[in-house]
Amino acid sequence: MINQRYLREGRGRLPRGLAAPDHSRTGRFNPGGSATEDLTGLPPAWIGVGTLDLFHDEDVAYARRLSDSGVPCDLDVVPGAFHGFDFVFPKAEVSREFWRRQARALEGAL
Repeated sequence: MINQRYLREGRGRLPRGLAAPDHSRTGRFNPGGSATEDLTGLPPAWIGVGTLDLFHDEDVAYARRLSDSGVPCDLDVVPGAFHGFDFVFPKAEVSREFWRRQARALEGAL
């Protein structure tokens, strides 16, 4: 999935040869932008995102929509973290703690 908004920033258009499918009506690959209004009945969710992640705003909006629909949702925002920080720096304590929080959420769900 190519994030068109991110690629267009500062350019006004996608780079030549790149085209992303339009999922704006289905919300596919972009739950925060989903056309589905009512998210009632979805399973509990854990969402982890950094403040510098290009998906930060979408993730926070989706977590809010889940919560507003009565879906239990834990939103874990990591200050100063970028997308994939935990893979780039897997041994950093912030990454290790992020992984532990993910594991605890999964353990609680199972």
